[in-house]
Amino acid sequence: MLKNKYTYLFLFFLSSITSWAINTNELFEEGNAYYNSQNYKAADSIYSILDTSGYYSSELYLNLGNANYKLGNIAKTIYNYERALKLAPGDEDIIHNLKIANQLLADKNTVKSSKRIDDLIYTAIKSTTNFWAILSIVLFVLGSVLMLLFLVLKTAKQKKTSFYLGIALYLFGTVTIYLASLQFHKQISIEYGIIFKPFVELKTEPSENSNVAFVLHEGTKVKIVNQNSKWYEISFNNGQIAWVEKNKLEVF
Repeated sequence: MLKNKYTYLFLFFLSSITSWAINTNELFEEGNAYYNSQNYKAADSIYSILDTSGYYSSELYLNLGNANYKLGNIAKTIYNYERALKLAPGDEDIIHNLKIANQLLADKNTVKSSKRIDDLIYTAIKSTTNFWAILSIVLFVLGSVLMLLFLVLKTAKQKKTSFYLGIALYLFGTVTIYLASLQFHKQISIEYGIIFKPFVELKTEPSENSNVAFVLHEGTKVKIVNQNSKWYEISFNNGQIAWVEKNKLEVF
């Protein structure tokens, strides 16, 4: 009876996770279908729903960038391509698209295309939205079920098989948790920003009354150097340093 109870609980939990993953994938494919039919506004809407719901992947950001490029939203195009490249630094498709989009900018950005070992690792582990996190949960649930079965099974052979399989799934789950944490920390770290206004006057100090250091235009990428409650200190391509109000940037 106990064995059946845990089996039903496991099947319910696994069904819930599977349903959630399928629904996410279906929504993503719906966005792709709109894009392929040249309904770029609808595609952008669907991709944005996934984005604001907390799902992330380089594929999602790349498709968001493509939709915004077709809609003529240059700042959003650059922003999403850069987010995609952040998660998959060695992806040639993202780099190619970003270089094309950068040709439309008044202030040209430097497109990162390095082949460092860590870049290749992040590119290799890129996957569909939250894949590693979902896989970690599934593996640990399976491992836990096998350990519970170890307690209720009767024969020594069954107990041994259940125990070692459970340990193996825990080990694989630990690896996938590490991969999920790599993606998550890469996702939440803030290193750069994109100008989202037609043009922005950057200041020499974090004050509206300070002198103008220089002007940057929509879609320009800047590096975040420092910040306070209202301002970011930023660095531009050639090492120019200035301050910009936080509401003028979208950071990533």
